[in-house]
Amino acid sequence: MPAISGPTFSDESPDVATFLAQLENIAWFGQIGQRLPASDKSQQIFRWEDWPGPEDPSVSSMADREQALYDELMEIASQQNKEKGLEFWNEVQDTVLRAVGTAVPYDPNQDTWHAPTAAVWGAIWTAGLVGLCRLLQHPVPQDQQAQWNYFLQGHWPCAWEGDYPEGRMVVY
Repeated sequence: MPAISGPTFSDESPDVATFLAQLENIAWFGQIGQRLPASDKSQQIFRWEDWPGPEDPSVSSMADREQALYDELMEIASQQNKEKGLEFWNEVQDTVLRAVGTAVPYDPNQDTWHAPTAAVWGAIWTAGLVGLCRLLQHPVPQDQQAQWNYFLQGHWPCAWEGDYPEGRMVVY
């Protein structure tokens, strides 16, 4: 069978190693409820109760885009070494859960209607997608990079107001 061309795994690259180390040192959710800079055009919420919930189109549209990206990345990974891609995904998830689990009132027994639990899983998924993009040397889509930037700043990018890409991020 001929070799498949395209991105290759690069788990030994400095970018991936730096990314994995960074996960432990992010001030996860350290700025939720704090005002964004005046120049930031995102919509902001200030309480967990203000999050519209997982079935709201502003939330589900983000989840749909994330699932599509995950499927695309796993397809790329399966052409090379799906096991390695899944191992990396699981490593990122475990690392983020350890780092984030106590930063908010996360409850593993709650469902996605519990905003702090949804926030933790949002962080896990965003970190996983950004990490897989780096591992596969795949460009990080603009909306994922924007979410990642908010997590790096200690916020929760929790929804998307309006149609993508014309709308704006909703941030706690």
